Amino acid sequence: PIEEFNDLVTGTSLIRPGAADSSFGARFLKARNGAPWKPYCEIMRPFTEDTLGEILYQEQLMLTVQHVAGMSVKDSNAIRKIIGKKTDVSELDVYRERSVDGAQQHLGRTGAENMWKDFEKSANYQFNKSHAVAYSMITYQTMWLKHHYPIEFMLALLSGETNIAKRLYYLNECKRLGIAIKVPHVNHSEIRMSIQSSNGNEYLRLGLSDAKYVGPAAAKKIIDQRPYKSLAELKDKAQEKYSGINSRAIEYLDKVGGCILPDNPLRGDERSNFFDVLSIPEFDYSEIPDVALEKFRPIEAFAEDATFVSYALVVDVTRKNGWARAELFDETDTASVFFEPSMDLQKGQFYVMLIANNSLVQYAPVNELASAGPLNNYLMAEKMRPFDGYRIVSFTHRMS
Repeated sequence: PIEEFNDLVTGTSLIRPGAADSSFGARFLKARNGAPWKPYCEIMRPFTEDTLGEILYQEQLMLTVQHVAGMSVKDSNAIRKIIGKKTDVSELDVYRERSVDGAQQHLGRTGAENMWKDFEKSANYQFNKSHAVAYSMITYQTMWLKHHYPIEFMLALLSGETNIAKRLYYLNECKRLGIAIKVPHVNHSEIRMSIQSSNGNEYLRLGLSDAKYVGPAAAKKIIDQRPYKSLAELKDKAQEKYSGINSRAIEYLDKVGGCILPDNPLRGDERSNFFDVLSIPEFDYSEIPDVALEKFRPIEAFAEDATFVSYALVVDVTRKNGWARAELFDETDTASVFFEPSMDLQKGQFYVMLIANNSLVQYAPVNELASAGPLNNYLMAEKMRPFDGYRIVSFTHRMS
């Protein structure tokens, strides 16, 4: 549990590879949970007492090199630079013998060698305390703001975010916090997202410029000439010379319910246009049989070492030489999975996916699920027919 500010500082440092991969982090957690602790040697106690005898920060590593190994400030700073820039561990080799020889008078030969091994693992990136404190202060401040001013906090996050995957994650967080989000409307929206209220209940209203083909300039023109009593009036104003309102902006706002007016009621298909117009996906499960839905697992229950089926949107795709990765999103969370570069996975498409060990094994759009072979057979089966306790759903050949 977080009991004081220093817990945030150490927590921020523990998740860095340097502490996580070395024995420093594991021993600290045991001591933090009540196990007895002591420093490598008493000479280290003054500068490791705050971290229960462990070396979590670059500053502590520098002091250890100086006081335990007897090396110079210059050498300790050189070692710090290597560890601070996540460089090749082999760059530390030039200092190994001097460090071990110097530290053995305090730790013995084996203890000095073990400590050096932890130094090498710290080369994966060890935090410095000044950064840890600064980051933790930001963490504390943002936690406080989110707790006391949740709707204002989420508005700030969403207003400053252009990455679709992160934006969708924040929209999910709004849902978890009970913050309603309404679509843009020609008579009610500002240029950008804003806080509005109805009957004393606050909500977030998407801005006109959040819709496709509606830029800030066009949004301002729409706002300047409102209110609109009808869609016909809005279209007439768009036709006026120098109105600054273009017909495509009206068309795309109307697709998502942004022009609901007395002469233009809801059609019922607005949600199907959310992703195209607002980059907000609408998950349609109507074509997926209940027997298949029962076997789906939400992304929020994602586990890297598990095998499961999910229905998700591919938000982004990264293809590099020999590997590929997809960013997935469903109504609960986001996740990343690897897949074979030869797979024809398309950004902005929804798929039913079989995921195993953080890798995509098989996938199919909902309208092609019937021809997805083993994946469809598994999803449509009322009961599994095990063979010696197991059933093969799909198989991917791997070669290292």
